[in-house]
Parts: sequence; C-alpha cells; structure tokens
Amino acid sequence: MDSMLFQRVLIWINHLVVNSKGLEANSRISLVHGVTWMANHDTAFSRIKEFVASAVTLAHPKQDYEFCLFTDASDFHWGIILTQVPKKQLKVSMHDQEHEPLAF
Repeated sequence: MDSMLFQRVLIWINHLVVNSKGLEANSRISLVHGVTWMANHDTAFSRIKEFVASAVTLAHPKQDYEFCLFTDASDFHWGIILTQVPKKQLKVSMHDQEHEPLAF
C-alpha cells in the first residue's frame, strides 16, 4: 500500500472511531487485562473491516504463479492471506515481490 493511501485509510479510521462515540456507554464488554471494549469500538471495527474488504481487489489464480499462504494467530484471533507471485520472483526478497491477493 503506498503511503498516500495508507494516510487516507488512517484518517478514515479516525473518522469512524470519532463518529461512533454517540452509542450507548453502558454497552461494555470487559476483556483480558482490564481493557474495556465499548459498543462504539465494535461499530468502528466492523466498519473498518467492511472498508478493508471492499478496498482490495482479488486476483484470479494464474497457473504460472506460485501461491503464498501467510498466517497469523493469537490466543483469541487468527487470520490468513493467500497471494500469488510470479515464479521468477521467488528468489527476490519477499518485500520486493509483486504479490497479488487471492483470498483473506
């Protein structure tokens, strides 16, 4: 993601969180380590997920590309991203490869 797009995404996320403060303050869920998750946080997080999902255009699988599966997990959540990259770029640093997203 280029820096200008990233900055616009951060501004948009801030806008969602600020504009979600009007929700009921008594809708709370206590999480581990005394962190309180309010209803406005849940609303903002849902909007962020919708924005990210709609912002990415998925590629069609190509036979001459190599699939790359990236995973991440914690005690409470997990996620995966499946990309494809031209086989000729496999010897290049991962950050210099031209990954095309296939699935999240």
